[in-house]
Amino acid sequence: MDGKVIDPDKRNAAPFIQQVMADVEQATARVPQSDERFSPIEVENGYAVWDNIRDEIYVDDEGVSEEFTSRWQAEEYARQLKHVKTLAQYYGEGETILIRQISYQITDTLQSAFPEATWEFAEPLRLSHLLDGDAIRLSTRNTGNHTFAEVSMDEYGNLHLQMLTVSALKRRGDKSASPDTPKVDPASWYSLIGKPFLVEMIGNLQAKGHQKLFIGEQGDVYILNGKDPEVKGKLEHFPPKAYWPALLQVFADDELEAAETENAVEITWA
Repeated sequence: MDGKVIDPDKRNAAPFIQQVMADVEQATARVPQSDERFSPIEVENGYAVWDNIRDEIYVDDEGVSEEFTSRWQAEEYARQLKHVKTLAQYYGEGETILIRQISYQITDTLQSAFPEATWEFAEPLRLSHLLDGDAIRLSTRNTGNHTFAEVSMDEYGNLHLQMLTVSALKRRGDKSASPDTPKVDPASWYSLIGKPFLVEMIGNLQAKGHQKLFIGEQGDVYILNGKDPEVKGKLEHFPPKAYWPALLQVFADDELEAAETENAVEITWA
């Protein structure tokens, strides 16, 4: 939008997008083909997409007509509209393969950190916005103190999810590994919960001269006052000890120096 379209070659190379495109092509093949509905045209300020059914410049459901600075951008937008409208005709409005595939991706990522999480789009999803890289707001439930998140797609077609609020929670009980413990993805947990919390916590402690902190098995974040622990906060849904080796690798990949002690993870900085 506003003349910005992500490079389709980079985006379409992503495995997720390739799978979506394959599903789109299969579904499109099952729909009776008609004359081309959307085509790029030259207008006074650049290019737009012509709607051959309405016999006018295409206007979306919110009354917006997009304009572009180059013809290939208009052609890409017309191609996107063709797939979306064809699928909407086959599956019904608001229920396309694209939306379902994206929804599954969001759910998998959210539930990797919050096993009981559910969510809704805060407002109707406009696929053109997501494909253009805009952040889409989600309303989330069973995600601790977080009530919203944002999802966006980068130029390579990868989805990125970010929680919008971070705060300490009351103790939630023992989360040690057991047969009933839901599977946890340490990388997703760190991206959504751990990193935003630790960036702020480490910044505050470093400013006061501290060079390390500890995270207990229940997610309690503390420093040592002599030999006594002084709790500074709590990390919600901290991964059980069985996942600590993988979590340490996630920390290392983000250039955090971390080590496992008997009952905690120790993080140090210069």
